[in-house]
Amino acid sequence: MKKAILVILSFLAIFVGGSYLLYANPQYLIDVQLMTKDLSSPESDAESDLSNGIVQCYSINGFGPYFPGLDTPEQRLICGEAKEINIAGTSDSILSIEHGSAISRAKHYAAKYNKYVTANAVPQI
Repeated sequence: MKKAILVILSFLAIFVGGSYLLYANPQYLIDVQLMTKDLSSPESDAESDLSNGIVQCYSINGFGPYFPGLDTPEQRLICGEAKEINIAGTSDSILSIEHGSAISRAKHYAAKYNKYVTANAVPQI
């Protein structure tokens, strides 16, 4: 019984410690979310998603969440109706140089991804 409690407390400590690390260093949270993305070609990720019937747009946090890379009301309408994926940890309040760099990477990825989606998504009727 004592061993089970010790194991549970160990996992809880790891979870709390990891959560605090991500909270205190939001650039890590952004990097974890971008880890599986093709940062050199967000368009290829978007193309793959669209070919699998997945219509989604990425949003970034500022004063409120917004979709980078959209220039027209039509583009905003497409992303407004698509599934929204918010990149957590982004903000208009930059906490460090590393955080600012991570936000820039997230904005760049989201803008290129969203532009591709809005140019190639088939409207749902």
